[in-house]
Amino acid sequence: MTLVQAMQTALPSVQAGDSLTAAAERMRDGGCVALPVVDDQGDVIGTLSVQDLAYRLGNAAAPTEDKVGALIRPDPVCCPPETPLEEVAELISRQRQPAVLVKAPQGPILGMVDIFQILDALTPPQAAAGPVPDYVQRVRGEA
Repeated sequence: MTLVQAMQTALPSVQAGDSLTAAAERMRDGGCVALPVVDDQGDVIGTLSVQDLAYRLGNAAAPTEDKVGALIRPDPVCCPPETPLEEVAELISRQRQPAVLVKAPQGPILGMVDIFQILDALTPPQAAAGPVPDYVQRVRGEA
């Protein structure tokens, strides 16, 4: 499987002036662990991760009044679409981010891939282990 096959392409985004509550709803509805933060022209200016959001919602006096701009990470972690999945997993680990934006150099965002999608893509499907037990063969009439 390639990065392009593993990534999520229907990607919601938020703006710095959006509320944290709205960002949390977009994450939940989009099944995302991070969101790109965009400006009025749609250019990425940062990211908002679920960890940052959870920490703020759990530790602020009035978190629902806070804005995304207060938590933005201004240097989003990105990689080109041809990056091998193993390298993306290393990048996620090194940067301690739950997801990486996938974009072509000087191009728009193509999608995002999170650690769970990478693990699914790198893990071979599980098959039944070992021979069929004797009692199963007897029930089937095979023994």
